Amino acid sequence: MGEPNPPPRPKMGDYGLTANRGRLTHVFQPANPVAFDIKTSIQNHLKDRQFDGSDNVSPHEHLSHFAEICEFCVPSANVTDDQKKLRLFPFTLTEKTKDWLLTLPNGTIQTWDELEFKFLERFFPMSKYWEKKHEISNFRHGENKSFYDAWERFKLLLKRLKRCPGHEFTDKQYLQVFTEGLTHNNMMF
Repeated sequence: MGEPNPPPRPKMGDYGLTANRGRLTHVFQPANPVAFDIKTSIQNHLKDRQFDGSDNVSPHEHLSHFAEICEFCVPSANVTDDQKKLRLFPFTLTEKTKDWLLTLPNGTIQTWDELEFKFLERFFPMSKYWEKKHEISNFRHGENKSFYDAWERFKLLLKRLKRCPGHEFTDKQYLQVFTEGLTHNNMMF
């Protein structure tokens, strides 16, 4: 008779199976997780405007929208605001932002402020802040553009800059940057 077949050689993924049996391994776990029922309507609102990390949505605007939705979710009295936000925030992320959240080691995030800081550090680093500030500081009016076109473009730049809290421009500085960026003829106008 022939020899019995040797047991199959273990694969890389097999090594973690016995250690993690019965536990979810691809879930964000803050230091003090809580469980509470989340109404379907709240889940839908959170998923309506998920953040994917693309440049067309500001991380600051995403956090503002998230804060508004959190106001509608009222868990039991023993759940803190931090715990509520830490539980709800993963529903607002998709694609690479969800992957980023899952890379955070379980139990390392204690408060909402910590997660918010890490989120902004990752998706709105200081380089983006300086880029937006530089863009408005160096506003220049095109030669063939009307005064109206210049003003509309400047307002669009302002809108982008105001997405960054702490931009540190005063209204007087806005006016100065705008007028200095105009052509001579439009500046006289």
